[in-house]
Amino acid sequence: MFKKIAVSGGGYPALALAYWLRFMSPLVEIYVYEGGVEGATSVRRWGYGLGLFGERYVHDVLGVEAGEPPGGASVHVKVTEPSLIVGGERRPLFSRASLDSLLEVRCVEVRGPWARQLGAYVERKGGIAGGDECVEARIEGGTWYEASDGRRTVNVWGGVMDENVEQAAAEVAMRILGLPPGLRVDMKILDLEGGVDFEIGSPGGEHTAKVPMGDCHVRIGTSDGNVTSVSGSNCRMEALWRALTLLLGRDTADWMPLLAVVRSPLFAEYRLLRGLLGLWRKNLPRRVLQIGEGERLGILA
Repeated sequence: MFKKIAVSGGGYPALALAYWLRFMSPLVEIYVYEGGVEGATSVRRWGYGLGLFGERYVHDVLGVEAGEPPGGASVHVKVTEPSLIVGGERRPLFSRASLDSLLEVRCVEVRGPWARQLGAYVERKGGIAGGDECVEARIEGGTWYEASDGRRTVNVWGGVMDENVEQAAAEVAMRILGLPPGLRVDMKILDLEGGVDFEIGSPGGEHTAKVPMGDCHVRIGTSDGNVTSVSGSNCRMEALWRALTLLLGRDTADWMPLLAVVRSPLFAEYRLLRGLLGLWRKNLPRRVLQIGEGERLGILA
């Protein structure tokens, strides 16, 4: 018997958690129930025109089983997803059918958090965002992970965009497997037609300076000798990629869950991150890679 993880709630956030559990420990058993994953996507995957998380990926690559685990689970995880309300009808945000509905009306006025980003993706895909007699669409809520081993419970906020959800999913996976999570960074990134606006980390700091980075200037904040924030406006993706590496510390144990952003389409082509992620995994304790019966890997410090 190996550690069994039961995930209540399907869709993209559940699959993100399954991915990081499988990445960190190939032998855990993962079960998803009460939701399913048919038609699952994310906001950025939809905006980039990427494919769905298909059945083969879910079952053959992630090794996820449908339903509740036989004999019970070591850890239960409840996943709450954000909603997309289109014309008064509430739908799950992380669904291609829900997001495609934004293109089926004559025009759509997106409101709520991340309205500007979703509107930009609507226009990128040939829709109309804003104008007279538009149908209102609103993003409400965000991703939440609630994980419990029967003794302790931890709640982790995942937000809306891929890079934030992936970090949260990786953090939950680390806590389940008994790994102390390192740096997790808040990210507000607008991927627009003319460039990318971003704010990574905690704004401000003891000292700040504006420095050139690629084709734009970014503002870097530091506290206690460490970089705490990087922000820029109308930059190319290269500047965003380079800004992220400024937040990585020297100790490989502190690289995750920050490096989990590599799963966001914004960072998929940044090979340095993939290399660092592979290096981090090589340093995982052997007991995490080979969880067996009798291991006392707990969760949720």
